Amino acid sequence: MVAARKSSHMQKFSHSIVRSLALSLALTLQFASLPALASLVEMKQAEGKPVQASLALPVANIGNYLLPDGQISVNGQLVEVGAVPEWLFDRHTILTGTLIRLDLGATPASTQAAAPTNATNPSATQGSAQAVASSRLDGLVYFNGGDWLKNLRTSRISETVEAADGNTYVGRISTVTADNLSIDTLPGQTRTLALANVKNIVSPFSYRFSAQASDVKLSPENGMTTCDATTATFALARPLGQSQSAVATQPRPRMFGVASKPVFTLPKSTLAGTEGGISKKAITAMITVDAANTLAPMIALPLTMALGQGRAENTLNGYTTANRINDFFLHIPLVTSPTAKF
Repeated sequence: MVAARKSSHMQKFSHSIVRSLALSLALTLQFASLPALASLVEMKQAEGKPVQASLALPVANIGNYLLPDGQISVNGQLVEVGAVPEWLFDRHTILTGTLIRLDLGATPASTQAAAPTNATNPSATQGSAQAVASSRLDGLVYFNGGDWLKNLRTSRISETVEAADGNTYVGRISTVTADNLSIDTLPGQTRTLALANVKNIVSPFSYRFSAQASDVKLSPENGMTTCDATTATFALARPLGQSQSAVATQPRPRMFGVASKPVFTLPKSTLAGTEGGISKKAITAMITVDAANTLAPMIALPLTMALGQGRAENTLNGYTTANRINDFFLHIPLVTSPTAKF
């Protein structure tokens, strides 16, 4: 009778654990499937002045680099990209830069032939802004700081600045301030352009970000344009006239005429606390073995009651032997043997 009661309690305990795990998994999947909440985006640009904006949008990657829990935030002209580096738990700023342009225009799916809303068109009426049923944010950022900036650098850096007047300047960008951009076109020769007159920058450090926008409004009183957006995507800026696709990945070399899928990587961070230690595989192995040893009493008790003391000891000895063999061949860190639980 006592053995039967113990067995019944063990079964009820096991069933409760299974139900709890199933409920946790269902809740996790339910929350993961919820759509992202829209965030408010504000933008304003006076005549002849750089654009000013305020936004914070999630972003998954930049180029082939993953951004765990990534976010792009803009405050005025300052752009910050945050992510959670490996071995850390909090979001850190890994890239900083300057907002060069931010335009808001109709997507190809829109049937309205409305002109894009940006700083060069501040006189657009509120009605025309609301006439665009589907709009898209398109921003241009030049990164010049952050722990991950070195990952954007290429062996040969040639930067191109395309101005609004149609001129193109090729060289190396030396400085970017709140109002101006300077590019060294030749040794000892520097050209300085107002940011408001910069139309595009082609550089390893220049990226475009885009996001679907909705509920576009323009305030005639202060010229502030507002809209709602959910997620942003990054794409390396290309020369004007080429497709500025939001696809932010670089495909791997073609094999047998078919381009393979791009590979996303997580750059190594130099922030304090990211030095790492034991590998993730070793941690996984330790957790797995420790979980198995934690469940050993649940296995041993039914064996003891059903098979008797002698056969149960033989079975446990077999488990212990298998555990030692695994430690010897797989080099899994030593854990408490199953029989030590008793």
